[in-house]
Amino acid sequence: DDLFSGQFEMLVDGLRELALADRGNRDLSRRQMATALRQVMIELPVYRTYVDDDGADQRDRQILQDTLETARGAVDNIEDAVWAFLGEVLLANGDDDTARSRRAWMRRWQQFTGPLMAKGLEDTALYVYTPLSSLNEVGGEPEILTPNDLHAHNKHIAAHWPHSMLTSSTHDTKRSEDVRARISVLSELPDEWLGYLNDWRAENARFRETVNGIAAPDANEEQLIYQTLLGAWPLERSEFSAFRDRVKQYLTKAMREAKVHTNWIAVDEAHEAAVLGFVDRILDADPGGRFFRDLVAFQTRIASHGAWNSLAQVVLKLTSPGFPDIYQGNELWDFSLADPDNRRPVDFETRESYVQQLEQVTSPGVPELVQQWRDGRIKMLVTACVLRTRRDNPEPFQSGDYLPLDVEGEHADRVIAFARRFDDQWAVTVVPRHTTRLVPADEAPVGESVWGDTLVLIPNEAPSTWVDVITGDRLDLNAERAMPVSAALKSAPVSVLRSE
Repeated sequence: DDLFSGQFEMLVDGLRELALADRGNRDLSRRQMATALRQVMIELPVYRTYVDDDGADQRDRQILQDTLETARGAVDNIEDAVWAFLGEVLLANGDDDTARSRRAWMRRWQQFTGPLMAKGLEDTALYVYTPLSSLNEVGGEPEILTPNDLHAHNKHIAAHWPHSMLTSSTHDTKRSEDVRARISVLSELPDEWLGYLNDWRAENARFRETVNGIAAPDANEEQLIYQTLLGAWPLERSEFSAFRDRVKQYLTKAMREAKVHTNWIAVDEAHEAAVLGFVDRILDADPGGRFFRDLVAFQTRIASHGAWNSLAQVVLKLTSPGFPDIYQGNELWDFSLADPDNRRPVDFETRESYVQQLEQVTSPGVPELVQQWRDGRIKMLVTACVLRTRRDNPEPFQSGDYLPLDVEGEHADRVIAFARRFDDQWAVTVVPRHTTRLVPADEAPVGESVWGDTLVLIPNEAPSTWVDVITGDRLDLNAERAMPVSAALKSAPVSVLRSE
């Protein structure tokens, strides 16, 4: 109604022309066609379909039929003939002039549903729904998936889309991969997070304003503020001077995209000023006060677990089916927010110097990098080692089978493991999850004291001798074809093993 009214009316005009060219449908109500088409576009669960000159394939046909049925149940007083005609147009098959005209209209319609989904979901709903903002990302859905869901998805990609792009940060992401990895730690500590959230709301109530009878920030905005601070909090003291302005710039965009109290077309300067002033006031409050003390303590606690999440994410991206993409600067930790924050200049000199340092690292040096995780070199080392393995042994990753691996033992539910296989070439990925249940803050989830009897079961046809591409350690399987997680994650919190 606000952003796309002109394009929508053109589509309705085109639909009306198709009806006028059809003797059986020329008397259909334009108003009813517009209402029905509008509801179909609201209910469409995908960005777009791909109906072409050959008509709708089986998948798109099912999507369109289901959408029509859902839309039909959502609005009243639309004649059956209108729904029937709209279905004929959306599912247009055949090779006559009528079918070709309908498919020409469909091409215009399909070009419009993508932007509509992007503005409706990504640029509005995902700025409003913020229980766990790390789930709200471009191209994603705010839903919780299990390791089994991941395996099922990866098997599907390996079978049907083995060369698709895998990316975790881009110029358009709402939060960089490392910010999301930190915020996701809150899902492991829900009671503690809720306690802090309620305490901080009460403590900072004195800093809220009332604008047009509404609290500023409202409860949703305040929740987003705290998650943003926890996720993007700098590791280096030198970055704090710019941090506040970066957060305020991000929140301005977030408020306008949410379109609840303000938006790009009709800016509510009073509400925005009150929210940004709230950020200033809570950050200017007594550094020894309860809020600031709790914020720093909680952020410090989740930061290392966010780092282990990030390393697991890097390894999953580099070894899952598809081709990995690494956004500029993300070889090291990057705690950027939405554009233009994620388009700031990259310190390539530091990265170049780290590359030279890491070329000299041997197995005994890896634990030191893990211990000094804050400088980001461990992320660069993991990235470089796995990319070199992909370069030197591309087949398992580009064309190999995807084999989920069973995990047994004390912490079986805290491990994700799978193999990639191409002929006699194998690679095994082992990464941790839910590390808050394994180790305290600043301790890495490595070694026998953490993993105990947890085992990854290796297929009988796989080799018995493996080399960890990150640490260089050699690992031999036992007679039961089991790989101790304590051996795979002996000195680094993630592992990629290649067959020797």
